Order: sequence, then C-alpha cells, then structure tokens
Amino acid sequence: MVSKRAYSILVAESYTGGSLAFEESLTVSSNVWEPLEKLTNGEGWPRSDVYVAKKFEQMLEEHQAWPDRIASVKFAYNKKLNSTDATSSVKSEL
Repeated sequence: MVSKRAYSILVAESYTGGSLAFEESLTVSSNVWEPLEKLTNGEGWPRSDVYVAKKFEQMLEEHQAWPDRIASVKFAYNKKLNSTDATSSVKSEL
C-alpha cells in the first residue's frame, strides 16, 4: 500500500521515464496502514470533536518520522472535519 503522495510520485515517474528505487522495510505492514486507511474511510474516529482532535494529535506524534503517514493522517482528519461540517449543516436544516 502507498499513500496518495507516493502514488502521485510513482505516476509522475512512469510518465517521465524515471526510475525509483525502494528499499523493503520489515517495519511497514498492514498493521501500520490499516488504521490509517480506516480513518480515511471515516472509521475509527471518536464521536466527540474534542476527542477527534486529540486522536489527530496522537496520530501526528505517533507517525512523525514518516511524511507519507503524516500526509495520510492529515488527509483523513480534513475529510473528517468536512464530513462533520456537512452533517451539522444538514441537521440544522432539519
């Protein structure tokens, strides 16, 4: 699995004829990426906005050494905020 950032780099390299080298890492597995994927899908976030923000900060700290993971966490958080805003506006219209 790759992040959206890494995917974009791979696609760009394929069009320009570039070559990238990847080093296999035994520390990267589905155990790392599945929770990030679930957050992106809107799963696993707490119900309270306060706890959502705390979880976001926790995830940033936990993955601070990996830019692709940080980008994924930020994407999921922004998606969560936007979906919460949309839900709130629908509820207020009812």
